[in-house]
Amino acid sequence: MSVLPVLGIDTSADYCSVAVAGPGPQPLAEWRVWAPRGHSELLHQGIAAVFSDLGWEPATGGRRLGAIGVTTGPGSFTGLRIGIAAAKGLALAWGLPMVGVSPLAAMATRAGIAGGPVAAAISTRSRDCFAALFVAGTQGEPCQLGEVLAERPAAARARLAALAPGPLRLCGRPWRGVEAGPETDCLRLLAEDLDDPCAATVAMMAWQAMARGEGQSPEAVLPVYVRRSGTA
Repeated sequence: MSVLPVLGIDTSADYCSVAVAGPGPQPLAEWRVWAPRGHSELLHQGIAAVFSDLGWEPATGGRRLGAIGVTTGPGSFTGLRIGIAAAKGLALAWGLPMVGVSPLAAMATRAGIAGGPVAAAISTRSRDCFAALFVAGTQGEPCQLGEVLAERPAAARARLAALAPGPLRLCGRPWRGVEAGPETDCLRLLAEDLDDPCAATVAMMAWQAMARGEGQSPEAVLPVYVRRSGTA
């Protein structure tokens, strides 16, 4: 099945990023800026920059796309709302389907899920983290084991290490600086350039979902919010 390239958007954490990808392994164009604040001001600039790199006119670039992929959470409450609202607006204007992508799954995919279990984590404003464990599915896709945790990084790391079916690799800023624990011998902290979600991976995952016929209507794509573990 032939699928047009996909626009990917990530505003789930401290980077604001946009990319167009598919069908090759590398993004066709990518824009990414560190922005703990200001996603709303920067996001459309990023989309315009990516279209410009591809030689697409802003008014007609949507005709060259097959879908829009966007991170749906968990992540920054405000960032998620900004990214999803922008993606929905563009999808409705251009008549495109959407694909919602977990930023944690995107991080695990970028880390190389085929190499073994990956625990991905994103920081919260309250010094907790959102974290989840992923393994490779039958087609190499990230499959989540257990629930998304929302708690202190040390506690989350211990719980995910106990759940992992083998040595565990860690990606995400929350894992850095966590003191050694009894499970440390079976852990490996991955490179810092894998610490954050990125739109290039989101776009590629969305493209693959579209190739499997898994596109959704914009109305069906909703933010995913996770409460702190142990709360009602």
